Parts: sequence; structure tokens; C-alpha cells
Amino acid sequence: LLAAVGRVVGDYAVDCAVYNALGYRLDVSRRAQRRVHSVVRVAAAEQLVGQHEIMRSRLAGHHRAESRRGAYVLHALRGGNVRNVNRHFQIGGKRYLALYPGSQDAAYAQYIIGLAYWKQIPSVTQDQRASAQTLEAMQAVIDNYPDSEYVEDAQTKMRFARDQLAGKEMQIGRYYLERKEFIAAVSRFRVVVEKYPMTNQIEEALARLVEAYYAMGLASEAQTAAAVLGHNYPDSQWYADSYKLLQTKGLEPRENSGSWISRAGKLIGV
Repeated sequence: LLAAVGRVVGDYAVDCAVYNALGYRLDVSRRAQRRVHSVVRVAAAEQLVGQHEIMRSRLAGHHRAESRRGAYVLHALRGGNVRNVNRHFQIGGKRYLALYPGSQDAAYAQYIIGLAYWKQIPSVTQDQRASAQTLEAMQAVIDNYPDSEYVEDAQTKMRFARDQLAGKEMQIGRYYLERKEFIAAVSRFRVVVEKYPMTNQIEEALARLVEAYYAMGLASEAQTAAAVLGHNYPDSQWYADSYKLLQTKGLEPRENSGSWISRAGKLIGV
């Protein structure tokens, strides 16, 4: 066991090679890239000490260090194993934070956890659990390490994750709208307007609210949604379409300050 730990501590090229092959090094500065060495190095050693059987399983059949490196990297690059590699960094980062929460690399370890989740975010047609996990992990970077060099990229990753979560709500909302299940559709579009007002889905969400409320005969709400849309995106095609829809019954955009849409609209662009 001690010999195995020594191999990991003394030679962690496997982890670094996987890390680089997956593109993690593109997300942070060159100086920060080198910090993965200490994080992965300690986490890997602790994992071997605490999980002897896992270590034996992983090293079985690999008698030479060179062979082990090649096999590990090869499997890491296979599409079906990328998730396992990302999970490796999630577990390693969490273990490192648990053991050394006050170290100079703690911010980087937390960032790596968020980055691993971010790299698992699928298209909006699929489950967006990884997007929610990305938000939580990257928010921890911002909250716990506000002066770290990873804050800016954490914010970028969070914007993408929010876009994905909002996109998923829109997909479900459109599904209900097409089936004339207007109440269910409105509930999904409302989530986007209230929870994700700064995403790239907000224009369509407001336009779909106009469409749904108009179909339900709730003219005031439809007019309010159109007014908020027009105020924030006057040149939007979504606004032009919403305006045209209201005109079919002689209506125009008019904001009702008592509507939830009006209150939520104040957060757009803030």
C-alpha cells in the first residue's frame, strides 16, 4: 500500500494528462493550471490510503507506470468514460476541501468541482441536474473565495447554466402551450421571468405569456406581458409578433402595475 501511495504521490502525470486532455487547462490562467498538481496529488494519495480495494482494482493488470498512464488516458478520452473522469475531479476536489479547507488551493479545488459539473451539462432536451449543480458549486467559489482569480470564470459558467435551466423550462412550457394546457404553460414561463430574467430565454418567455394569456381571455395580463417585453426589447421580433397578436382584438400593450409580470419585469436588465 505504501509503495502504491508513493507511486501516486511521486508520479501523478496520469491525472494531469487526463485533466489537460479534457480541456480544463483552457479555463484558467497558466499559473492556476499548475495548481491542479497539488490538489490531485493529495486527493489521489488520500483516496488510495482510504480505499485500498479500489486502488488494487484500478492498478490490477498495470505492471508498468507507462502502461498505466496510457491506459488511463485512453479510457478517459473515450466518450463513455468522460463522466467518470469528471466525477474523479468532483470527488477529488471535495476530498481536498474536506481535508484542507484553509489551504491556498481551496478556491481552486472548489472551482474544479464546479467545472466538472459544468462539463456534464447536456442539451436543454435532457435533464438539467448538472446545470443546477454547476450553479451551486460556482456560487460557492464566489461566496467563499470572492477575491480569487476564478470568480470571473465562475460567473461565466453560471450564466450558461442559468440559460440551460431557463431553456428547459421553455421547452416544457412550449409543450403545454401546443396542447392548449395554458395554466401549465404559464407556470413554466413564469419561472423563467421570475427566476431567470437575465437569460437569453426572457424575450420568448414574455411573448409566450402574451400568447397563453390571450388564449385564456386574460387580456390585462397579456397586455402587461407585451408592455414589459416592449419596454425592454422594443426591436425584438418577439415583441412585434406579440403586438400583432393583440391587435387582432384591437388591444395594445398596457402595463398593469399590480400584475406579477410588472413586478418581475423590473428585474430584467438589472
